[in-house]
Amino acid sequence: LSCEGGNKNAQLRYASHLLVGDIVEKNIEEGVKWMTASAENGVQDAQYNMFLMNVKGTFFPPDEKQAFYWAEKLAAKKEKEAIEFGMYYTSKTDDLKAYTKMVNYGLKAKMGSAYFVYYYNLRLNKKKGKHINI
Repeated sequence: LSCEGGNKNAQLRYASHLLVGDIVEKNIEEGVKWMTASAENGVQDAQYNMFLMNVKGTFFPPDEKQAFYWAEKLAAKKEKEAIEFGMYYTSKTDDLKAYTKMVNYGLKAKMGSAYFVYYYNLRLNKKKGKHINI
C-alpha cells in the first residue's frame, strides 16, 4: 500500500474508508491509526478529523488534551474552530503562554474581538473562583 510507504494523502483516504466501512471492511482501530499517521504527516483534513474525533469522542472517549494538540496544529493554519477550542481549553488552565499563543493565532485569523473578551473573562473569573455565564 502507498500508505505504508508514507503517502500522506493515501493514508487519509484509506483511514476514511476504514472508519466508514465502504470499499474495505470497517476497522476503527486501523482507521484511527492511519488518520493519525496522515495528520502527523501534516494533512490538514486529517488534523481536523483528529481534532473533531477528540472533541466529540467519535470512535473513542473525548480527550481535551489530545484535541488541544490537534487544535494547536490547526490554529497555525488559521482554522477558527480550532483556535476557539484552544482559547477555551487554555482558559481553564494556568498555562498563560499557551493561552496567549491561541489569542495570537486568533488575531492572525482575524477573529472578532468577542472571542477574546469571552475567554479572557472566563480566564480571569476562573482565577477568582467564579463561574460566569455570558
